[in-house]
Amino acid sequence: MTSSLAGLEAAADIGGPAIVRAVAWRVRLRLKTPVLTAGRALRGRDVAVVMLRDAEGCAGWGEAGPLAGFARPRRLSLSVALGECFSLAVGRTPAALAAAVRARPPRDAVTAAVAFAVEAAALDLLARRAGLTLRSLLSRDAASAVPVNTLLVGNTPGEVEESARHARREGFSAAKLKVGGRPLRDDIARVRAARDALGSGVALRLDANGAWSEEEAARALEAFAPFDIEYVEQPLPPGDPAALARLRRRCPVPVAADEDVVSLEAVEALLRAEATDVVTVKPAVVGGLTAALVAAEAAAAHGVVPVVTSSLDGGLAVAAAAQLAASLPGRSVAHGLATVRLLVRDTAEPSLAIADGMLDLSDTPGIGTSPAPWVLARRPLLEVRG
Repeated sequence: MTSSLAGLEAAADIGGPAIVRAVAWRVRLRLKTPVLTAGRALRGRDVAVVMLRDAEGCAGWGEAGPLAGFARPRRLSLSVALGECFSLAVGRTPAALAAAVRARPPRDAVTAAVAFAVEAAALDLLARRAGLTLRSLLSRDAASAVPVNTLLVGNTPGEVEESARHARREGFSAAKLKVGGRPLRDDIARVRAARDALGSGVALRLDANGAWSEEEAARALEAFAPFDIEYVEQPLPPGDPAALARLRRRCPVPVAADEDVVSLEAVEALLRAEATDVVTVKPAVVGGLTAALVAAEAAAAHGVVPVVTSSLDGGLAVAAAAQLAASLPGRSVAHGLATVRLLVRDTAEPSLAIADGMLDLSDTPGIGTSPAPWVLARRPLLEVRG
């Protein structure tokens, strides 16, 4: 499989009219059930839906949902960060804007999420004008569907068992369970319940969100080993590749870096330290689809598996991330892109279709979907016109 920036560079020759209008709507995404992480219970997400419209009326769409807790501070407000990018957008072609966004390294969590949204909207617009899917700009032989893992919910073993049985009935090949932030014996019981309900044919991933010290993580991974764990995400707090490498060498369960993956430089530091078996790449955290693509390809070149994940985003963000996942090698790798089903209502219409653990990608040009009417019915947070 060939996956690189070459397609995007070639797409710059498409040309087309300049962007004349940039608009953002701020919306609250409520979760059907709180998602328990090592540090807190998440009940919802605040995101901004972004539109870029050109002089001929064609529009591209993106979504920004800054996520706290990764190794980036949160300094700017969402409206200020959007305003900075919108000032770049108006008067530029979509290809020129995407290049300008790529040339501006994110300064914090907010600018990273906004860069993802604005670049995705620019590439969506570019692909729509060319009559192409976004994934076809990223790879000449992109997949038409990607396997995805589901997120198991539940604080007690009984709740986890019920969630896992539901995942198995729905045909998922992989499931993820949040661990950490509670006594190890409780997590062992929850992991046992998940494995028993999933059976041996479904991969089980765990995510600690940096909850443990090195010694605590070592004890936990040893305890989880009998349950055939595919990998444990971010067992240690981010920022110390050497500690993660030590843990990886001494424990029988593979480890994945998640909160550590904030940039290509961070991925390269993990690779030099031989600190991880898997990198989970969030486009909204690394600062865009192309930044995520470069980071994923760097990992794959070193034999480390890239997994594209969302941050409990709405469907517009997940659709863009799914286009990226479809362009990567490793067709059997399950990506973390089944989270829209956890939302009370989605930012995208039509919503993304998942059947038998596969996310089917539309052949509609661009990211394959558009914003739901309820989003556009709201008063805009910000609008810039040329």
